[in-house]
Amino acid sequence: MGKYFLWVVKFDSINELIEYHRTTSVNRGQNLLLKDMHSEQTSSYVNSILIIYRKLKKKGFFFSAK
Repeated sequence: MGKYFLWVVKFDSINELIEYHRTTSVNRGQNLLLKDMHSEQTSSYVNSILIIYRKLKKKGFFFSAK
């Protein structure tokens, strides 16, 4: 039985869910499809996360992975 779903269609893996929503909208009200990020978008996103992380760390926030 499928373990991953957004609305009704269930998938056995998160990868199957992602592939399905490349051609089928993730939103019931308007057509929103998943697509790959371009490397420059990814770089910009990662840089933004690093900047935020460094600012929070300077203010004394502690991060750990579980």
